[in-house]
Amino acid sequence: MEIFMPLDFMAAENQKDINENTPVFCLSESTHGALMGASAPRKDFPKTHKFSDYYADTSILFGEILPLVTEIEKATKLKNLNSSELKDLVKFLQSAYSKKLNVFIYCD
Repeated sequence: MEIFMPLDFMAAENQKDINENTPVFCLSESTHGALMGASAPRKDFPKTHKFSDYYADTSILFGEILPLVTEIEKATKLKNLNSSELKDLVKFLQSAYSKKLNVFIYCD
């Protein structure tokens, strides 16, 4: 039996501020794999590859959010990924940016 462990994106000013009210977006492992596969060559997608290791915690700082959104949109166009999950991730990232938050990424 496979256990589903989504990649959690949490929007907060500081890591210590994360609580039950923190906005969260959950990315499935299969969509993560599709995004990483589309994000090549790696040097052209540096922000996306900050979370290429599904099980390693990382963060996307406020100033990295818009470049990450651009990379995700570029990857989805290049590989014609028609993923509502990735569109929702972009919306989540844009919302975090509009609130001037950082994004902390964990696999639980």
